[in-house]
Amino acid sequence: MTEYILSLGHRRIAFVRGPQLSRDSDERLAGYREAMQQAGVSVDPGWIVTGNHMFESGVTCGRQPLALSPRPTAVFASNDDMAAGVMHAAYASGLALPGDLSVAGFDDSDIARTIWPTLTTVHQPLLEMASTAVDALINQVKKPVGPKVESRLKNTVFQCNLVCRGSVAPFIP
Repeated sequence: MTEYILSLGHRRIAFVRGPQLSRDSDERLAGYREAMQQAGVSVDPGWIVTGNHMFESGVTCGRQPLALSPRPTAVFASNDDMAAGVMHAAYASGLALPGDLSVAGFDDSDIARTIWPTLTTVHQPLLEMASTAVDALINQVKKPVGPKVESRLKNTVFQCNLVCRGSVAPFIP
């Protein structure tokens, strides 16, 4: 997602991460940092804020980078609920989306399709992920000797897809 936002000309991109010590939050933050570094963009420490994957924390976290001067032109939240909260904070600050601020999320949850503008996000194949986990658990029960479920799933990678909707637009200086 960060690469996509960068490709649209944004350079001041804030990131709203989930809880610390959460593997998915840590990996999404690492991906954000890596994309910014590869683009040669320095990350202002004020651009990274920590939430708890809930809408309300997105509102709170959204206020922090929006209060900076200059403020970010885009915000990438590590889940859709927090992205919706960031959008709420932006509207409360009088910003238009995506004209004044682009906002993106991760998960492609129901909220991504029901808020306005609809949320640009990353789709996760949740059914495939759940099915794989259940299969690993069943195999663990059938064959208790051998690698544990965590070991069987550790290197499993699922294909995620960018879903472009109305909340992200090219940066226009």
